[in-house]
Amino acid sequence: ADRRPAGGGARDGGGRRGTRGGRL
Repeated sequence: ADRRPAGGGARDGGGRRGTRGGRL
C-alpha cells in the first residue's frame, strides 16, 4: 500500500497522499 500511487482506491490501499488508504 505504501508503493501505490496517490489517490488510490480504499480497497487498493491508496497511497500516503491518497484520499483514503484501505490498508495504510
